[in-house]
Amino acid sequence: MRLLESASNSTHTSDSSYNPPDLVVSAHQSFLTDRLERGMDCVIESGFENFDVLVTAYYNGIFADSSPLVCEHRLSRTRRLPKVIADICHAAGQWDSWERRLLQEEIMKTTERILSSESDDTRSSLTECITLLTQVQVQVQDTTSKTCSPDSIEQIMQNELPTRWSLMVGLTADDRAAWQRDRSDTALAAIVLLHFAGRMPKEQLLRLLSLLL
Repeated sequence: MRLLESASNSTHTSDSSYNPPDLVVSAHQSFLTDRLERGMDCVIESGFENFDVLVTAYYNGIFADSSPLVCEHRLSRTRRLPKVIADICHAAGQWDSWERRLLQEEIMKTTERILSSESDDTRSSLTECITLLTQVQVQVQDTTSKTCSPDSIEQIMQNELPTRWSLMVGLTADDRAAWQRDRSDTALAAIVLLHFAGRMPKEQLLRLLSLLL
């Protein structure tokens, strides 16, 4: 009988201390909300219009070497900010569609500026290598030269067009099986087509693409 009473009391105690998951989440969210509200109050009291202005000023700021912010600032830019951006982009899937669209549009604009800047900076060296490669192809039918081979073009793109190269490799890999994901030749040809369509004779461009693929 005592054993039954003990078991009953134990069960009752366990049940009384059990918190449903929804209550735990709600309590955590309430605690987080309180902390954020206090943080926002501090931001306003410090003279910033809002939190976004504070963050922008921090990451765009230039601090004196004697400032204690210098090391923290560098660490934030190189390690924390990329993760923050990644976390925000991931969480944006739960936002309202119009909020998500505005964020994605700004990301696209930034990506376009990066790609355009990379393209302008490397056009001359890439054009020189492509010209040498096409000349060798036509005159000697030998594409093994280290200075003007498809491999050398790929190296230029990886070094001088890192964003565009990563983007194209990701797009061409898609969701293929692991052994099919090395599509660097397709990425290479796609970038060459984007760079030189309309800038060299069509027949020459087609021969070049055939060589790369």
